[in-house]
Amino acid sequence: MNYLHDKARRSKRIKYLIGIFGVLIVALLFTPKIVARIAPTGHTLLGRLFHFKQNVAFDADDMLLSKQKLIIKNKDLQERVATLTAQIEQDKITAAQEIKIQEELAQAPEKKFVVAGVLATPTASPYDTLVIDVGENVGIKRGMRVFAHVVIPIGYVSDVYAKTSNVILYSTPGEHTEAMLSSIELRTELIGRGGGNFEAHVPIDVPITNGEQAVVPGLAGQILAVVGDTSRNPRDPFQKVLLVSPANAQNLSWVYLEKE
Repeated sequence: MNYLHDKARRSKRIKYLIGIFGVLIVALLFTPKIVARIAPTGHTLLGRLFHFKQNVAFDADDMLLSKQKLIIKNKDLQERVATLTAQIEQDKITAAQEIKIQEELAQAPEKKFVVAGVLATPTASPYDTLVIDVGENVGIKRGMRVFAHVVIPIGYVSDVYAKTSNVILYSTPGEHTEAMLSSIELRTELIGRGGGNFEAHVPIDVPITNGEQAVVPGLAGQILAVVGDTSRNPRDPFQKVLLVSPANAQNLSWVYLEKE
């Protein structure tokens, strides 16, 4: 019995070993083919995964760059709109100035003027002076009279340069200008006090009223200044008359130079 039992066990072991051996042979025969078939597929899957990750990264970078480009473009458009808006407003101002200039020139059609832009007013230039944007380039000469609003004489050209000129205002401190008090036809001399102000000295017995106009002798329409106040001292045979120019030089954007 034991013999038969041992023989059966040996037979099972042999079969078991043969089975394992057979599996190994099959594995050795077919594994290269399986690996060969699986490897490309695995490689392809890995490649696709890698490219997918790369594409995702590239798409993220593109989105970031696109956002930055949009921000820059938006800023550029905003700057362009602001520039165009400013230009439109400037064009409106220029058009309004042109209309105003033509209206003022119509007040003295018999005269010829050079229109000059004001570069610096008394607040930005020394004493009571103006700097204007015309000079030798348009035939400006020293001594040419300068007007505000065409009919108000305010000064004369003192220095001429290539493309600019300086204007001394009649109200410059110490400046003397011949004038006439129109209603009484009394000639006098206006002395500049600065800031568009003048003073004159006339006999104390001459009646002077506020609002009296001082004009250029012989030219009643050209108002140099208007009387604002008077001061009298019984011991002084002359009264002091205080006057002010009807044109505020600090607010002038352009002036007129009379051609000879």
